[in-house]
Amino acid sequence: MKESKLGGKKHGMVLIISVGKKGDKDPTHVADPDTKKKASIDDYLQEAESMRGAGDSVNARRFSDVASAMQRGPAYEQSIIDRHGREASSIVSPEGTGEYAQLLYDEGRQSPDYMEAKRDPEYFSDYVGGDDQRRAFIQAMNALHHGKQKVSDYDSRAQDMAQQLREDDPTKFFLDRRMKEGDFVKAIPPEVLGGGILAGLGGSALTHFMAWLTNRLEQDRQSQSERGPNE
Repeated sequence: MKESKLGGKKHGMVLIISVGKKGDKDPTHVADPDTKKKASIDDYLQEAESMRGAGDSVNARRFSDVASAMQRGPAYEQSIIDRHGREASSIVSPEGTGEYAQLLYDEGRQSPDYMEAKRDPEYFSDYVGGDDQRRAFIQAMNALHHGKQKVSDYDSRAQDMAQQLREDDPTKFFLDRRMKEGDFVKAIPPEVLGGGILAGLGGSALTHFMAWLTNRLEQDRQSQSERGPNE
């Protein structure tokens, strides 16, 4: 029966159960490919605060900007779900507005409801209570579609900013993370590792060298903080 394709109670319940957890990556945790753990928004904000305390306003702003960029996508996503997702779901599934709004956002134009509204406008209009309701549903779904593209743009921008900051690593934030995680090989500059300087070291000798390097880097960072960014 056609009714099984629409966003009524039966259809909504079946789809919600089958969805499971969302497949999209969480943009609030932009992956740092050189660390085992992901750098979170809190990590960037804490480093920004640390740099402000050290008088390094330039790098504090860079870390703060990345954190803000990471927040922008999720915030916009929630806003369009609350506005357009709930509007669309209230038309086809009034009893499951909250969950169904998220589902319609995830499915987008692949939603059976949206495809039915486009494929059989007369039947869909009868189901939802008129052609005005059908047009309102399609309009809301199109808004979700374009909004989702904008969320993707926000997330890509945040990832690019995080990647650039990781490559520059002006405060040795990422190097410190790698060292704390014990990932010594990735903490060694490529020119040192590729040049074979450490080729003769192994076992305890390499461990002692990396311990010395860690201590030296920490001393350099403390000295830089004491001098300030303009010295």
